[in-house]
Amino acid sequence: MSVIEQTTLVYVAARENSNKFYRLELHSDGTVLKQWGRVGTAGQQQTITGGSNRYHATISEKERKGYRRVDTSTARAAVPAAEVATAATTALRADASDTRVTDLIERIAKRNRHDIEALSGGRISATSSGVSTALGPITPGSLDRARRLLTRLELAVRQSAPHVALLEEYLTLVPQKVSGKAGWEHDFLSTPTKIAAQWSLLGALGSAFVVHLNPTAQPSFRYSISRLEDRREVERVSALFARTRNDRHRGTRDLRIKAVYVLTDTTERQQAYGRRAAMIGGEQQLWHGTAAANVLSILAGGLVVPRSASHGRMFGNGVYLAEQSSKATGYAGTGVWGNGGVDEDHFVFLADVALGRTLRPATREEALRACGGDAYDSIVVAGGTCGVRNSETIVWDTEQINLRYLVELA
Repeated sequence: MSVIEQTTLVYVAARENSNKFYRLELHSDGTVLKQWGRVGTAGQQQTITGGSNRYHATISEKERKGYRRVDTSTARAAVPAAEVATAATTALRADASDTRVTDLIERIAKRNRHDIEALSGGRISATSSGVSTALGPITPGSLDRARRLLTRLELAVRQSAPHVALLEEYLTLVPQKVSGKAGWEHDFLSTPTKIAAQWSLLGALGSAFVVHLNPTAQPSFRYSISRLEDRREVERVSALFARTRNDRHRGTRDLRIKAVYVLTDTTERQQAYGRRAAMIGGEQQLWHGTAAANVLSILAGGLVVPRSASHGRMFGNGVYLAEQSSKATGYAGTGVWGNGGVDEDHFVFLADVALGRTLRPATREEALRACGGDAYDSIVVAGGTCGVRNSETIVWDTEQINLRYLVELA
């Protein structure tokens, strides 16, 4: 007996406190296996007869009741967790004999897997059989739609606009643990930390897709990585880190550089940065901190500018960088800023940045008007102005940024 066809449907209705799935399998012997329950549970199951007619009639019945089909795939859509580190080593064009680099890759791949499971409340897992939701394997198409929905959700939450329908659709694509009590829809995305956690989850899922659906394709990451062996350059980076550290930043002042890794961008991207920097000038080296779970995603596809201004991005869309190493370290899973979580591993990037025409705003409103426009290439907000204690540098064209080093802290 084999499975001829299968369909998964879901009914998410927040006001009814409903978050249910219904799965059907049509078997070669004419039987139909039905499974149903709350998302994230094993639910109940029953085998019935009736063949294809009963199978499709049941689907139609559920759709009339408001259930929607879930875009899942029975094909392998992501690298199994057990293979992520090996695939990433190949994709990052790393020397597999350098145990220090392979150990780094293994740790960031493990962190990526951990965050997928933790941030989704166990409703999304990375196991030896792939990256799957409680409703079935995730497809890249589902992930793209989830990103678009989260952008709209974030904007609606910021404007205190109705968003329950968007939330229900989002949870059909990225199933997650919700409270069993009625009214959970008002709490699910109620804080900047919760919204930021959703972006982290989508980033972790995105970096899990390190191979194409074609299982013979080679993993493709944007960067290659190697250990920085030049002692003088290691000393220079260490001195810059120490010199730009603000000891008043509690929680970050005791961190020191453990290792420095060289990042090599694609030839095309390096040339694009070179042309841009030569055109606008104003090059500086700046720091960028991020949670450990985001490192794999950045190495895979580079830094990105979100589609909408996220909570906490007080000066609008863009990549935020810092002159002070301790400012960036606060976002590196130290629990000082960012999502509030604390990682075992801490990383910051050191980047060449072409600032070009720079606005130094006197007010936040002035910065928001300029961000993303054509009049300036960057914004530098001085510490003590515009409501910030530490300086902020914002760039919205990622071609102005060349990631040079990944710096591991301890």
